[in-house]
Amino acid sequence: MSLEELWYHIIGNFFIMSTTTSPLRQEIILGSDGIFIKRETRESVITRADNAITQCTRLDALCMSNIPMQICANGKDHLMYVAHNSGLNPENAYATVKLPIGFPLPGIKLQDTESNGLCLRPVRHHRDPSVDLITPPHDMYYMNSDYDIYVQIKFNIRDVGTGSAKLQQMNGSPYAYLFGYHKLTGKIVTFNLPNIYDDGRICGGNDFIVPELMERSERIYKIYEYTAYLINQLYESPCNSDLYDQELGDRQIGIERTVQGDFRTLPTSVMQRNDTEYTPSKTFFREITNSNIIDFIQCLTSTQN
Repeated sequence: MSLEELWYHIIGNFFIMSTTTSPLRQEIILGSDGIFIKRETRESVITRADNAITQCTRLDALCMSNIPMQICANGKDHLMYVAHNSGLNPENAYATVKLPIGFPLPGIKLQDTESNGLCLRPVRHHRDPSVDLITPPHDMYYMNSDYDIYVQIKFNIRDVGTGSAKLQQMNGSPYAYLFGYHKLTGKIVTFNLPNIYDDGRICGGNDFIVPELMERSERIYKIYEYTAYLINQLYESPCNSDLYDQELGDRQIGIERTVQGDFRTLPTSVMQRNDTEYTPSKTFFREITNSNIIDFIQCLTSTQN
Protein backbone atom coordinates (compact mmCIF):
# COMPACT_ATOMS: atom_id res chain seq x y z
CA MET A 1 0.00 0.00 0.00
CA SER A 2 1.39 3.38 -1.00
CA LEU A 3 1.72 6.25 1.46
CA GLU A 4 -1.14 8.08 -0.27
CA GLU A 5 -3.40 5.00 -0.07
CA LEU A 6 -2.49 4.55 3.61
CA TRP A 7 -3.36 8.20 4.32
CA TYR A 8 -6.79 7.89 2.70
CA HIS A 9 -7.38 4.64 4.62
CA ILE A 10 -6.56 6.34 7.94
CA ILE A 11 -8.67 9.43 7.17
CA GLY A 12 -11.57 7.26 5.97
CA ASN A 13 -11.56 5.13 9.12
CA PHE A 14 -11.38 8.25 11.30
CA PHE A 15 -14.45 9.72 9.56
CA ILE A 16 -16.37 6.51 10.03
CA MET A 17 -15.45 6.20 13.69
CA SER A 18 -16.15 9.89 14.36
CA THR A 19 -19.71 9.72 13.02
CA THR A 20 -20.78 6.44 14.57
CA THR A 21 -19.88 4.36 17.56
CA SER A 22 -20.22 1.12 15.59
CA PRO A 23 -17.70 -0.32 13.07
CA LEU A 24 -18.68 -0.54 9.42
CA ARG A 25 -18.17 -3.82 7.58
CA GLN A 26 -18.37 -4.28 3.81
CA GLU A 27 -19.32 -7.55 2.16
CA ILE A 28 -19.40 -8.61 -1.50
CA ILE A 29 -22.40 -10.90 -2.09
CA LEU A 30 -23.37 -12.86 -5.19
CA GLY A 31 -27.07 -12.25 -5.83
CA SER A 32 -29.55 -14.81 -7.17
CA ASP A 33 -29.45 -13.06 -10.55
CA GLY A 34 -25.69 -13.68 -10.89
CA ILE A 35 -24.73 -10.06 -10.15
CA PHE A 36 -22.31 -9.19 -7.35
CA ILE A 37 -23.55 -6.56 -4.89
CA LYS A 38 -21.77 -4.74 -2.07
CA ARG A 39 -23.47 -4.68 1.33
CA GLU A 40 -22.45 -2.48 4.26
CA THR A 41 -23.39 -3.58 7.77
CA ARG A 42 -22.85 -1.88 11.09
CA GLU A 43 -22.36 -3.93 14.24
CA SER A 44 -22.75 -2.91 17.87
CA VAL A 45 -21.90 -4.73 21.07
CA ILE A 46 -24.76 -5.67 23.41
CA THR A 47 -23.55 -5.46 26.98
CA ARG A 48 -26.54 -7.24 28.47
CA ALA A 49 -28.48 -9.93 26.64
CA ASP A 50 -31.61 -9.45 28.78
CA ASN A 51 -31.79 -5.79 27.70
CA ALA A 52 -31.61 -6.81 24.06
CA ILE A 53 -34.35 -9.41 24.47
CA THR A 54 -36.58 -6.93 26.30
CA GLN A 55 -36.21 -4.28 23.61
CA CYS A 56 -36.93 -6.80 20.86
CA THR A 57 -40.02 -8.36 22.44
CA ARG A 58 -41.63 -5.45 24.32
CA LEU A 59 -44.70 -4.15 22.49
CA ASP A 60 -46.63 -0.97 23.16
CA ALA A 61 -49.86 -2.47 24.55
CA LEU A 62 -52.62 -1.28 26.83
CA CYS A 63 -52.18 -2.18 30.50
CA MET A 64 -55.39 -1.72 32.42
CA SER A 65 -57.12 -2.52 35.65
CA ASN A 66 -60.16 -4.74 35.15
CA ILE A 67 -61.51 -3.67 38.53
CA PRO A 68 -63.55 -0.49 37.99
CA MET A 69 -63.67 2.48 40.30
CA GLN A 70 -66.97 4.22 40.95
CA ILE A 71 -67.27 7.92 40.17
CA CYS A 72 -70.28 10.22 40.35
CA ALA A 73 -71.31 12.51 37.48
CA ASN A 74 -74.65 14.24 36.96
CA GLY A 75 -75.85 12.71 40.22
CA LYS A 76 -75.40 9.16 38.89
CA ASP A 77 -72.84 6.46 39.60
CA HIS A 78 -70.54 5.48 36.74
CA LEU A 79 -67.97 2.70 36.42
CA MET A 80 -64.51 3.91 35.43
CA TYR A 81 -61.53 1.86 34.23
CA VAL A 82 -57.98 3.23 34.16
CA ALA A 83 -55.28 2.11 31.71
CA HIS A 84 -51.98 3.26 30.23
CA ASN A 85 -49.74 2.34 27.34
CA SER A 86 -46.93 0.00 28.36
CA GLY A 87 -43.44 0.40 26.97
CA LEU A 88 -40.25 2.05 28.07
CA ASN A 89 -41.71 5.55 28.26
CA PRO A 90 -45.52 5.50 28.58
CA GLU A 91 -46.95 8.96 27.95
CA ASN A 92 -50.71 8.46 28.00
CA ALA A 93 -53.31 7.35 30.51
CA TYR A 94 -56.88 6.47 29.58
CA ALA A 95 -60.01 6.80 31.69
CA THR A 96 -62.86 4.75 30.21
CA VAL A 97 -66.31 5.38 31.66
CA LYS A 98 -69.42 3.27 31.12
CA LEU A 99 -72.47 5.48 30.57
CA PRO A 100 -75.40 3.96 32.51
CA ILE A 101 -78.15 5.87 30.68
CA GLY A 102 -76.53 6.56 27.32
CA PHE A 103 -74.82 9.50 25.64
CA PRO A 104 -76.38 12.81 26.76
CA LEU A 105 -78.11 15.11 24.26
CA PRO A 106 -79.03 18.10 26.47
CA GLY A 107 -81.31 20.72 24.98
CA ILE A 108 -82.20 18.67 21.91
CA LYS A 109 -85.46 19.23 20.02
CA LEU A 110 -87.60 16.66 18.20
CA GLN A 111 -89.58 16.94 14.99
CA ASP A 112 -92.44 14.76 13.77
CA THR A 113 -91.59 12.64 10.73
CA GLU A 114 -93.52 10.19 8.61
CA SER A 115 -91.09 7.35 9.22
CA ASN A 116 -89.69 6.02 12.50
CA GLY A 117 -92.05 8.18 14.56
CA LEU A 118 -89.75 11.02 15.56
CA CYS A 119 -86.23 12.02 14.63
CA LEU A 120 -83.49 14.02 16.24
CA ARG A 121 -83.46 17.72 15.44
CA PRO A 122 -80.82 19.74 17.29
CA VAL A 123 -82.22 23.17 17.95
CA ARG A 124 -79.04 25.17 17.32
CA HIS A 125 -79.07 24.70 13.54
CA HIS A 126 -82.82 24.66 13.07
CA ARG A 127 -83.93 27.84 11.32
CA ASP A 128 -87.28 26.91 9.72
CA PRO A 129 -90.04 28.69 11.73
CA SER A 130 -92.78 26.75 9.93
CA VAL A 131 -91.71 23.44 11.48
CA ASP A 132 -93.25 22.52 14.82
CA LEU A 133 -90.66 21.33 17.32
CA ILE A 134 -91.24 19.15 20.35
CA THR A 135 -89.34 19.80 23.54
CA PRO A 136 -88.81 16.67 25.68
CA PRO A 137 -89.83 17.21 29.31
CA HIS A 138 -86.45 15.87 30.41
CA ASP A 139 -82.95 15.68 28.95
CA MET A 140 -82.60 12.98 26.30
CA TYR A 141 -79.88 10.37 25.90
CA TYR A 142 -78.90 8.13 23.04
CA MET A 143 -79.31 4.71 24.66
CA ASN A 144 -79.19 1.55 22.59
CA SER A 145 -79.62 -1.40 24.95
CA ASP A 146 -77.98 -3.69 22.38
CA TYR A 147 -74.70 -1.95 23.24
CA ASP A 148 -72.64 -1.10 26.29
CA ILE A 149 -71.82 2.57 25.70
CA TYR A 150 -68.53 4.11 26.86
CA VAL A 151 -66.54 7.33 26.76
CA GLN A 152 -62.74 7.08 26.77
CA ILE A 153 -60.68 10.16 27.76
CA LYS A 154 -56.94 10.45 27.12
CA PHE A 155 -54.63 12.21 29.59
CA ASN A 156 -50.91 12.97 29.23
CA ILE A 157 -48.77 11.47 32.00
CA ARG A 158 -45.16 11.28 33.13
CA ASP A 159 -43.25 8.89 35.42
CA VAL A 160 -46.03 6.32 35.63
CA GLY A 161 -45.35 3.59 38.18
CA THR A 162 -43.38 5.92 40.45
CA GLY A 163 -44.28 8.05 43.42
CA SER A 164 -43.82 11.19 41.31
CA ALA A 165 -46.25 10.21 38.52
CA LYS A 166 -48.22 13.22 37.27
CA LEU A 167 -50.94 14.25 34.87
CA GLN A 168 -49.31 16.74 32.54
CA GLN A 169 -50.55 20.23 31.80
CA MET A 170 -52.99 20.51 28.88
CA ASN A 171 -53.40 23.49 26.57
CA GLY A 172 -56.91 22.58 25.51
CA SER A 173 -59.58 19.90 25.56
CA PRO A 174 -58.42 16.31 26.08
CA TYR A 175 -59.15 13.74 23.39
CA ALA A 176 -62.33 11.83 24.23
CA TYR A 177 -64.09 9.09 22.23
CA LEU A 178 -67.62 7.69 22.26
CA PHE A 179 -68.02 4.01 21.40
CA GLY A 180 -70.42 1.13 21.86
CA TYR A 181 -69.72 -2.57 22.35
CA HIS A 182 -72.42 -4.87 20.97
CA LYS A 183 -73.35 -7.34 23.69
CA LEU A 184 -74.01 -10.25 21.29
CA THR A 185 -71.71 -9.76 18.30
CA GLY A 186 -68.81 -8.03 20.07
CA LYS A 187 -68.66 -5.37 17.36
CA ILE A 188 -67.19 -2.00 18.39
CA VAL A 189 -68.78 1.07 16.80
CA THR A 190 -69.37 4.75 17.27
CA PHE A 191 -72.60 6.54 16.40
CA ASN A 192 -73.60 9.34 14.02
CA LEU A 193 -74.72 11.71 16.76
CA PRO A 194 -74.33 15.46 17.28
CA ASN A 195 -70.73 16.43 18.13
CA ILE A 196 -69.27 13.00 17.21
CA TYR A 197 -66.59 12.74 14.51
CA ASP A 198 -66.45 9.75 12.17
CA ASP A 199 -63.73 8.10 14.28
CA GLY A 200 -65.75 8.48 17.50
CA ARG A 201 -63.96 11.55 18.82
CA ILE A 202 -66.19 13.89 20.80
CA CYS A 203 -66.27 17.60 19.99
CA GLY A 204 -66.79 18.79 23.55
CA GLY A 205 -66.65 22.53 22.92
CA ASN A 206 -65.01 25.20 25.03
CA ASP A 207 -66.37 23.80 28.31
CA PHE A 208 -64.73 20.38 27.90
CA ILE A 209 -61.52 21.27 29.72
CA VAL A 210 -59.96 20.74 33.15
CA PRO A 211 -59.18 24.23 34.54
CA GLU A 212 -56.50 22.92 36.92
CA LEU A 213 -54.63 21.12 34.12
CA MET A 214 -54.74 24.25 31.99
CA GLU A 215 -52.48 25.90 34.60
CA ARG A 216 -50.20 23.16 35.93
CA SER A 217 -49.43 19.45 36.27
CA GLU A 218 -51.27 17.48 38.95
CA ARG A 219 -50.74 14.25 40.88
CA ILE A 220 -51.95 11.23 38.98
CA TYR A 221 -54.61 10.19 41.51
CA LYS A 222 -56.55 13.30 40.41
CA ILE A 223 -57.52 11.41 37.25
CA TYR A 224 -60.69 10.18 38.99
CA GLU A 225 -61.79 13.65 40.01
CA TYR A 226 -61.03 15.18 36.61
CA THR A 227 -62.75 12.37 34.69
CA ALA A 228 -65.92 12.84 36.75
CA TYR A 229 -65.73 16.57 36.05
CA LEU A 230 -65.42 16.05 32.27
CA ILE A 231 -68.26 13.50 32.13
CA ASN A 232 -70.40 15.96 34.06
CA GLN A 233 -69.59 18.58 31.41
CA LEU A 234 -70.95 16.24 28.73
CA TYR A 235 -74.24 16.05 30.59
CA GLU A 236 -74.51 19.83 30.90
CA SER A 237 -73.07 21.21 27.63
CA PRO A 238 -75.83 22.16 25.13
CA CYS A 239 -76.23 19.78 22.20
CA ASN A 240 -75.67 21.10 18.66
CA SER A 241 -75.52 19.59 15.18
CA ASP A 242 -72.04 20.64 14.06
CA LEU A 243 -71.07 17.08 13.09
CA TYR A 244 -74.51 15.51 12.68
CA ASP A 245 -75.65 14.12 9.33
CA GLN A 246 -79.37 14.77 9.59
CA GLU A 247 -80.45 12.63 6.64
CA LEU A 248 -78.42 9.58 7.61
CA GLY A 249 -79.28 9.92 11.30
CA ASP A 250 -83.01 10.26 10.80
CA ARG A 251 -83.24 6.90 9.08
CA GLN A 252 -81.31 5.13 11.83
CA ILE A 253 -82.53 6.59 15.13
CA GLY A 254 -85.92 5.44 16.33
CA ILE A 255 -87.54 7.49 19.10
CA GLU A 256 -90.80 6.61 20.77
CA ARG A 257 -93.02 8.43 23.23
CA THR A 258 -93.41 6.62 26.54
CA VAL A 259 -96.63 6.23 28.53
CA GLN A 260 -95.41 8.97 30.85
CA GLY A 261 -95.10 11.37 27.89
CA ASP A 262 -91.32 11.23 27.78
CA PHE A 263 -89.17 10.06 24.85
CA ARG A 264 -86.61 7.30 24.50
CA THR A 265 -84.44 5.90 21.72
CA LEU A 266 -85.11 2.38 20.52
CA PRO A 267 -82.41 -0.30 20.36
CA THR A 268 -81.49 -1.69 16.96
CA SER A 269 -83.05 -5.07 17.72
CA VAL A 270 -86.46 -3.49 18.42
CA MET A 271 -86.33 -1.41 15.24
CA GLN A 272 -85.56 -4.54 13.23
CA ARG A 273 -88.53 -6.36 14.76
CA ASN A 274 -90.90 -3.45 14.11
CA ASP A 275 -89.69 -2.69 10.59
CA THR A 276 -88.68 -5.63 8.39
CA GLU A 277 -87.06 -3.24 5.90
CA TYR A 278 -84.83 -1.62 8.50
CA THR A 279 -81.11 -2.36 8.11
CA PRO A 280 -78.43 -0.89 10.40
CA SER A 281 -76.34 1.48 8.29
CA LYS A 282 -72.56 1.83 8.42
CA THR A 283 -73.08 5.56 7.99
CA PHE A 284 -74.62 5.62 11.46
CA PHE A 285 -72.96 2.64 13.19
CA ARG A 286 -69.39 3.51 12.27
CA GLU A 287 -66.71 0.92 12.96
CA ILE A 288 -64.02 1.86 15.47
CA THR A 289 -60.37 1.30 14.51
CA ASN A 290 -58.77 3.04 17.52
CA SER A 291 -56.31 0.45 18.87
CA ASN A 292 -56.63 1.64 22.48
CA ILE A 293 -60.40 1.16 22.41
CA ILE A 294 -60.05 -2.28 20.81
CA ASP A 295 -57.43 -3.25 23.40
CA PHE A 296 -59.67 -2.00 26.20
CA ILE A 297 -62.58 -4.21 25.09
CA GLN A 298 -60.28 -7.22 24.68
CA CYS A 299 -58.85 -6.73 28.16
CA LEU A 300 -62.29 -6.23 29.67
CA THR A 301 -63.98 -9.21 28.00
CA SER A 302 -61.05 -11.56 28.59
CA THR A 303 -61.66 -11.40 32.33
CA GLN A 304 -65.44 -11.54 32.10
CA ASN A 305 -65.73 -14.62 29.86
